[in-house]
Formats: sequence, C-alpha cells, structure tokens
Amino acid sequence: MEDSESRKPLHDDDIVSPDRQTDVENKEISSSNERTCKVYKRRWYVLFVFTVTSMVSNMMWNTWGPIQRSCRLVFGWEKWTVLLLSSLGAIGPIMGAFPSTWLMDTKGLRLSVQVTSTMLLVGKVIQVIPFRDLTVRTVVIFIGHLIAMLPSFIPNGAPPLVSTTWFPPSERTTATAIGTLAANFGAALAFFIGPTMIPETNDTFEGNKYNLTDKDVKFIEGRLMDYFYVQIGIAAFLFLCVTIYFPSKPPLPPSITQLTRKQTKIGYVEGIKMLITNWSYWLLIFVFAASFGIYFGWSSVLDLAVQPFKIDEKTSGLLGTGGSLAGIVSGIIIARSADIIKRWTKEILVGLFTGTTIMQLIFTLTCSQILPFSQELLFASIICSGLFFNCTIPLLFELIMECVYPVGEGTSAGIGLVLANTVIFVFDAAFMFPMSNVQWMNWVSVGGIAVCVPLLLAYKSQYRRLDVDTD
Repeated sequence: MEDSESRKPLHDDDIVSPDRQTDVENKEISSSNERTCKVYKRRWYVLFVFTVTSMVSNMMWNTWGPIQRSCRLVFGWEKWTVLLLSSLGAIGPIMGAFPSTWLMDTKGLRLSVQVTSTMLLVGKVIQVIPFRDLTVRTVVIFIGHLIAMLPSFIPNGAPPLVSTTWFPPSERTTATAIGTLAANFGAALAFFIGPTMIPETNDTFEGNKYNLTDKDVKFIEGRLMDYFYVQIGIAAFLFLCVTIYFPSKPPLPPSITQLTRKQTKIGYVEGIKMLITNWSYWLLIFVFAASFGIYFGWSSVLDLAVQPFKIDEKTSGLLGTGGSLAGIVSGIIIARSADIIKRWTKEILVGLFTGTTIMQLIFTLTCSQILPFSQELLFASIICSGLFFNCTIPLLFELIMECVYPVGEGTSAGIGLVLANTVIFVFDAAFMFPMSNVQWMNWVSVGGIAVCVPLLLAYKSQYRRLDVDTD
C-alpha cells in the first residue's frame, strides 16, 4: 500500500515558521527524533471516495430545478414551492456551517465524511416514503432535502483539506480541482439524468394538468421515483465505501507544511480570530462568495432564463450539463498547470474571470435582444461560461489556503461558502415572487463576476505554504 515517491528526513533546521505575520509559536521539535514525510498510493482511493461524496451531494442539490415542471404536475406544487425547495440547498449549508467546519478542523476527514454520507442516504430515503396526502408528502420531501443539505459544507469545502492532508505540494492544486469539480459533475448528472428519465410535460403557469390523463400522471410519478432510487443507490454505495475504509490521515504527512502544522496546534477559535484580522483573506473571500454565489444562483434558474426562447427543460438541462463538463475538463488541466508553474495562480484567475464575464455578457445581450438572437451563440455562451468559471473554484480555494496558512482549511473555506450560499438563496428567494423578471439576474451575473477582476489585480499574492515547502 505504501509508496516512497517522496521521502525526506527532517531535523530542527528544516522547520520554517509557517506564518511570519502571526504570533503563533512553533513548539520545539526534539532533535533526537527523526521526522519523515511520505506519500501513499492510497491517497487516490481517499480522493475517489471524497469525489463521490461531493458528486452525490451536488446531484441532490440540483435535483429539483431541471425537473420542476414534472414535480409541479405530480405533487401539485406552485412555482414558488419548487424554488423554496431548491433554496434549501443554500439554507441547509448555512444552518450546518458551524458544526461542519468544526468537524473538519477538529475531528478530521473520516468522521466528517461519515456524517455526510449518512445524512445524504437518510435524507433521500425519507423522500420516497409514499404518503397519500400530497401536503404531508411535500412536507416530508422538504424535511428529507434539508437533512441531505445540512452537511453539504463538507463535500464542498473539504477539497483543500483532502489535498493538504494526503497530497504533496506538486499535486495539491490538482487534487483540490478533482475534489471541487466533482461537485460540478454531480450537478451535471442532475441536469442530464433527471430530464432524460422523466418524460417531458406541458403545463400551464399555475401548474395545472394539460391534456394528461391520471394514467399519464402516475407514469410520470413512477419515473420520478425511479430517479430518486438511482440517487439512493449511489448514496448507499458511498456509505458502504466510507464505512469499510476511509482514514482521516496518512501515518506520515506528505509535506513539510503538514509536519510543521502539527507543532503549531492552531485551535478552532484561535483560527477564527486570526482570519478576522487578515484583510487579504477577506478580499479573496469576497471574490469567492460573489462569483460562486452569483454564478450558481444564475445557473440554478437557467431554465427560467431560456424559457422565452422556447427552449424546453431537456435542452436547458443539456446546456447546463455541457457547461459543467467543459469546466471539469478545463479545470483539471489548468489546475495541473498551476501545480507545475508555481506562483501564477492570481494571473490565471484574472484571465478566467475575464473570459467568464465576456461569455455572460454575450448571453445577457442575447436574452435582452440587444444582440440578434442566435441559438448557436446562446448555447456557446452558456457552455463557454461554464468552461471558464468552473476552473476558478479550485484555484481560488488554493489561493485562500496559501494566504491563511496555518489556519485550518475547513474554517477558511467554510466562511466563504456561508456567504456564497447566502447569495444563492437571494437568487432563489427573488424568483418566489410572481412579478420577478429574469433579466435583472442576467445583468447581475455580468456585473458580479466582472468586479472580481480588479479585486484580484489589487490582491498581493502570498504563498505561505509554498514558501515553507520550497524553503
């Protein structure tokens, strides 16, 4: 199981202060004990299990938007009901933020992922209980979805923790990208599988049946349940993998920074205090929260944005899938490049945000009929926007971790995710009102992502972890 790809003896002289701008003091490392760093092959299994966790969580998060018309028909919901249910994907992480970040930073990966896999499985099982009363069934579906979403900070915020705990410096950004972009793959699966498994329906604005018999409705309900059972099966596989084998950390750390961190013993509360006074951190967190929240808030209601062009659920789902998959491939390639070409993360991010802004602007101008409508141009702008933007998430995570080292990854990422999910909730809440207009959402997506470019240019790059490892 073990691999000696990286093995280096460490002594007192090798340990460098991880953060020269804080008052954290490293304990003296006894020169009588030889310390070693080591990389293990099992790191890829750990990363695989974590990516499945992230994939399942985000597949469940994106369940309702792509199939909203079928759900309104089968369960008798209004449009605001589906939007409220989808907004639990933002409310749940906010409610679970404190326990999730505390678990990650104090109890480690194993317990964190165990709790997540259990709640994902339980939450989905509850949703398929066949209550006859539609009101009771709706309430139970809401409860199940909230249970599944409460720990979602862990699959979305722990990729930097996984990469730091198990991977050497030369693979950290790549591992973070794989763990982060698995979330996009899960959302893409929901865009694709849901509309593919469930027949397309026609309904009025109020959600009343239109040219459908009771037999047709029962058939659609059966396909909905089949879709939920697919999610339960994947969640059960994840639970089994975590239960059988999923260690919190390797016997020996993979890098000098991990070895050094053991000596600093940054507490949970102390880490939060250090973050509060780190203004560079808050600049990056604003960029992350604004861009992440606005982009995924926009994508969660993409179906509404393209409805005026007579684009159905299945087509809009395929567009969402295409954007997510394009971002996964490009994200891993760019992350790997960032691992090879050190200290260029900020410059790469500026280019990616510029590309995203241009694509969002083209989409918005087309929807506003300022540009002549072209279905090809509309589709290309959506897919290219996903290609550019999804690359930014792992790079931002890594830039934040470099800025705040040696504070725990869970706390550092968690604050950004709380703010990002708050922005997503604002998007969902706005569309619960009947008179809401989709056009403002498109312009906000352009402005919110564009403002990230000058903010990143103003940020002074810091690579504290990398400095320790390379020194």
